[in-house]
Amino acid sequence: MIIYGAGAVGKVMYETLKKYDVIAECFCDDNPNKTEFCGLPVYRLNEIKQFGSPLFYMSVTDIKDAVRRLDERGFCNWITVVKLLKQFKSDDHYLQYAVDMAAICQEAYYKNNLFIHSVDLIITERCSLKCKDCSNLMQYYDNPKDCDTKEILYSIDKLFESVDEIGEVRVIGGEPFMNKEWNVIVKRLIAEPKLHRVVIYTNGTIIPKNMPKSDKIFVFITDYGELSGNIDTLVSRLNVPYHVSKAGGWTACSDIEWHDRTPEENTQMFKNCCVRNLITLSNRRLYRCPFAANIVRLGKIKDFDSVEITRKQIKTLLNMESMCSCLYCNGRPYGAEEIEPAIQREL
Repeated sequence: MIIYGAGAVGKVMYETLKKYDVIAECFCDDNPNKTEFCGLPVYRLNEIKQFGSPLFYMSVTDIKDAVRRLDERGFCNWITVVKLLKQFKSDDHYLQYAVDMAAICQEAYYKNNLFIHSVDLIITERCSLKCKDCSNLMQYYDNPKDCDTKEILYSIDKLFESVDEIGEVRVIGGEPFMNKEWNVIVKRLIAEPKLHRVVIYTNGTIIPKNMPKSDKIFVFITDYGELSGNIDTLVSRLNVPYHVSKAGGWTACSDIEWHDRTPEENTQMFKNCCVRNLITLSNRRLYRCPFAANIVRLGKIKDFDSVEITRKQIKTLLNMESMCSCLYCNGRPYGAEEIEPAIQREL
């Protein structure tokens, strides 16, 4: 018995299964940097053959991707434990959020509907920091501006008319609190019955006013040390669940340059990308990732990869196996070498 996913949800599953005398042999994870977790070894799928035909307990949110990876390697024995995940309760806001999202995504997998795990919603190009390696390409905007609220609300309406269910919408920028109408957008999202969670990503520099109180909202605060000077005040005023995380996990993926890859190489890079499922909403169009959305917003390439917000086109997007945008990206594979985060540009 192997737990697929060596993360927060994997730890919860490991400890929960032990209560029922179900003892896992090891963990399996796509990140090659993970070698041990909860005192057990962590293997990649190509290393699992030594166990014959194991049973995988799924502790991942992107379960569709995980099942595909298992199928490609001939593993067909896997189960979810949605009921156990839905029973989990914790005072740790992040742990509760992670387990809830895993349960939502795994439960949706069995439904015959159009479900999207996560959608990034760009509401501004402006940011209070000037990180030269921003993976969302904010450093390339010479005259950053807020996105038009009416356009955003129109796109949100179209999106939820076209799908059956969305796990989370991640409100991003730039720094989303730079947009003074952020709360108008968030209120529309929390009122949407087809949406489970609204996650706001902030760098801890701005104290927002009039935070809507809703059990749907989760605020993810990245701590950039001295640059994030208002974190303590922000946390003291929040009336919704939140999590503070030290900046980390940055890779050299922010350059925009042409890579002369074959179609096969481009497809493989897309398959190995850790953000290929961050569906992004921008300018009334949907993209597979924030890089693709922003490289088009910046006018660096023509728009070959986006789709209109219709049910048929969304299905096409979710089944995409490569993008033209990938040819301009260094790639973000699991376990890529990390770089120092949040180095500020010289003005």
